[in-house]
Amino acid sequence: MLNNWKSMKHLKLLMVLLITTALLLSVGCTSSSNSSSSTKVTHPPTITYQDQEFISLVQVSINEIVDLLNGILSSAQDYDADGLMIYGPGLKVASDNYITEIEALRVSPAFEQTKINYIKALEEFSSAGFNYRIGAEYIGKYDYTTAAEYLDKGSANIDSASEYIDIVIESIS
Repeated sequence: MLNNWKSMKHLKLLMVLLITTALLLSVGCTSSSNSSSSTKVTHPPTITYQDQEFISLVQVSINEIVDLLNGILSSAQDYDADGLMIYGPGLKVASDNYITEIEALRVSPAFEQTKINYIKALEEFSSAGFNYRIGAEYIGKYDYTTAAEYLDKGSANIDSASEYIDIVIESIS
């Protein structure tokens, strides 16, 4: 199990770089502001979408999640219960907070499915944080078998989050 952590770390960082690049490329393709005309013509109310805010929040959240995942992966490799007790709950709280923020944004129809899939990825990251924290508790009790089960569950959550991230990347490419 621990031999896979290092390769997972590189894979996850590559994934983050790919989504960040794709999102940066898409920034110029959307706008969250409405243009106005100099003539006084009555138009139906316009809807303001927060696509730019969504993209910015994804970029900020990805950066924080990458930092937390690096701490988790390093701690898991060393069976460092203290590190996992810091980074696991940190990942859960950060993911839950970003879910709340992203859910509050009104995105254009072009970004709606992307938003849904990114929220699913954040939910998986949240579950991973929970499982890593539980794993840390078992490491502290010297129950390495049960700890490994929870670390594996956390790893499965990250794999699932990665699948949603792949869908997000495809949707904005």
